Amino acid sequence: MISNKTKGVFWMLVSVLGFTFMGIAIKYLPRIPTYEKVFFRNSVSLMLSAFILFKQKESIKVEKENIPIFLKERVDKKQVIGIILMLLAVVFVIKPSFSPEIIPSLAGLFSAVLAGFSYTIIRYLNGKVKSEINVLYFSLLSVVCTFPLMMMNFVKPTLSEFFILLGGIGISAAIGQFGLTYAYTFAPASEVSIYNYVIIITSMLMDYILFSTIPDLFSFIGGFIIISTAIYLYIHNKKKNN
Repeated sequence: MISNKTKGVFWMLVSVLGFTFMGIAIKYLPRIPTYEKVFFRNSVSLMLSAFILFKQKESIKVEKENIPIFLKERVDKKQVIGIILMLLAVVFVIKPSFSPEIIPSLAGLFSAVLAGFSYTIIRYLNGKVKSEINVLYFSLLSVVCTFPLMMMNFVKPTLSEFFILLGGIGISAAIGQFGLTYAYTFAPASEVSIYNYVIIITSMLMDYILFSTIPDLFSFIGGFIIISTAIYLYIHNKKKNN
């Protein structure tokens, strides 16, 4: 019988695959504004989760006791060090400068922070709320928030751009979204989150294969810090939870 940890690792790697292909698709749409990409990214996840719940005749109502989220986990000094190292790694990767060009990178960082909070909540709701309901509300909130921002600077996509938005970004993101949600549902974050950082390697490889892009020294340093810190936190959390 397959253990829950193995299932969690499997779904985390599925998530990495989905988000890797999503990142590739995004690079093929330089003409399309960011908020438009984000809208399509979450629209497919929203429709797919709604369809699954409809087919299963599941209610999307969430019990009142599961709405307030209070996590009783304390962050220790080693985890704080890990967070600081991760932020330092981000500086090496995006190499910020005081110009409008930094805005997309900062938006991506802010999105990652929010995603971190959302998946912490998913871990808390494990066994209390179905995974598809988590995806539904996460995607619904993203779609509602990005729709007015998208319409402020909407660019009509060509037919090929539309299929990349729908399939390349939307479907790939849905695979990543469901994979990540299922991973944290089957196993604790301390056991499977480290596998999420495989995306650094897969993204660099795909960039090189498809775009002949070779990361500079700072990107390599940032990637090394991220992977090393992930391993450090993984070992620390395993000891902490045992």
